[in-house]
Amino acid sequence: MIMDGKTPDEIQCVMVQEREKLAKEMNDLAKHF
Repeated sequence: MIMDGKTPDEIQCVMVQEREKLAKEMNDLAKHF
């Protein structure tokens, strides 16, 4: 992940998006089992 030129708010936003995407993938995966 590239941090340069980003404000802490932007970084936080990206982190949240990544985490939500990961959580969704985990949920989808869990439904298959």
